[in-house]
Amino acid sequence: MKTPTAVAEFLINGALSFDEKLENLWYRIAQQAQFSLKENSYMLDNLSNSLKFAAHNIMQHESHQLAQTQQRLKYFSKQQIRGESEKLTMMRKKLHSDSQKRLGNISEKLSHYQKFLIASDPEQILKRGFTYTSVNGTSLSQVHELKKGDLLETISEKHLLQSKVEYIKNREKNEPKEKK
Repeated sequence: MKTPTAVAEFLINGALSFDEKLENLWYRIAQQAQFSLKENSYMLDNLSNSLKFAAHNIMQHESHQLAQTQQRLKYFSKQQIRGESEKLTMMRKKLHSDSQKRLGNISEKLSHYQKFLIASDPEQILKRGFTYTSVNGTSLSQVHELKKGDLLETISEKHLLQSKVEYIKNREKNEPKEKK
């Protein structure tokens, strides 16, 4: 390049060629960016749809699991209630049986006490040949000192006897009874 015009033309042609190459690169970058954006948008749409589908499937699965758990809970609750009901029925029967036994024992004791009370009835004692003696209205067993002339009243089954004390002999506790 011998002349400044040739140098200028060379520089202008180089700049134009560079500008054309730069514009061409710019165009290709823009196309590549648009393509990448479309491709990424398509991938994001696919991922979004996959996530929606997966979330829907998970929700359905969890809903199904929840329904099964509810069914099992109902079943086991009914079984538990049935078992407790059977226990209560058995306890009620045992309570009834034990109550009947206890009432039978109490009834037997009451019958025994009734027989004892009947046997202890003064009228029954008199019928067996015993008597009741009192001194001036006080039971002979309660009188500490008897005197000659005291009036005794003796009741037997059929008689009321009045006696007057004529003779008193005190017996020692260890002294044997006199045989008649």
